Amino acid sequence: MESFYEDFNMNPELLQRQQEAMEKVKKLIVFHPMFQKIYQEMFKCHMLSKNSAKSECLCIFGESGTGKTTVLELYRDKFPRREESQGSIIPVLIVELPSSATPKDVASKILFELGDPYFDKGTEKTMKVRIVDFIQNCGVQLVILDEFNHLIDSDTKRVLQKVADWIKGLANSVNVPIILSGVPSAEKIFRYNIQLDTRFTNRLRLQQFKFNKDFRGLLKAIDEAHPFTESSHLSDPKMTEKLYYATKGNMRILMRLIESATFEAVAANRNKLTEDDLYIGFSGIELSARPHVVNPFNDTSFNFKVAIAEERNKMKRDVKNSSN
Repeated sequence: MESFYEDFNMNPELLQRQQEAMEKVKKLIVFHPMFQKIYQEMFKCHMLSKNSAKSECLCIFGESGTGKTTVLELYRDKFPRREESQGSIIPVLIVELPSSATPKDVASKILFELGDPYFDKGTEKTMKVRIVDFIQNCGVQLVILDEFNHLIDSDTKRVLQKVADWIKGLANSVNVPIILSGVPSAEKIFRYNIQLDTRFTNRLRLQQFKFNKDFRGLLKAIDEAHPFTESSHLSDPKMTEKLYYATKGNMRILMRLIESATFEAVAANRNKLTEDDLYIGFSGIELSARPHVVNPFNDTSFNFKVAIAEERNKMKRDVKNSSN
């Protein structure tokens, strides 16, 4: 193994330190106001449904990278799955809906996540009966159906009405709360299915950060929770501008940048992130949706408003040229 590292000019101890630091960053969860609001509403939906004649329902919308999956998995992990003598106990069940699915596809996926060894066997009707039985026997208290937007056909953009109706029927058949989660375009489903629309009236939105005090507060919280011993001053005004320009407030991109910069900082034996680290980290991130973005780090003349305007104008020019 030592010769392997030598062949690539790698230091195994350094790589281990880099990996450990990056793993700590990957596990960082910042309870910013939007995140906390979603988490609290999930808890309320869950708890208010206990011993209730009619369970609560909730829908969570959020663009890719805003933290939907993080908040869903964090909530699930607070009520972990466990094995007992009578079988699996699954207090919170998360099911990612398959793309362009049929009702039977969705039923099969739910049965799979419930641990049914015959998850792909049976008719649509018998599978639904088994789901109800499994939910009761496994002590399921909350069902989360993620990627709800997959109920819109990716080719035709039409709502898959049969699947939407099947989910509505499931909600009526099981007396446990159901949470739907997906990207904002999934709201179209409610316009075409009045029964789902009236059942899931409580809808929350997890959005990308805007350039305001909340984003600065997020950076301060990340800096304080970061495994380095020294402050990286991420929330300083100029650094805030550069980080917002680089990420547009997208949590996933921001944390990917912090991870990459952490890797570089450990390699340089630093106890904080510097613009050198952020520059290298951002250089390794490709954003197809932003072909004209520039690297703002280590640029002493960087002007936030000018950079935003220049990128916007170049994008408009691209659109105009493509239409000619």
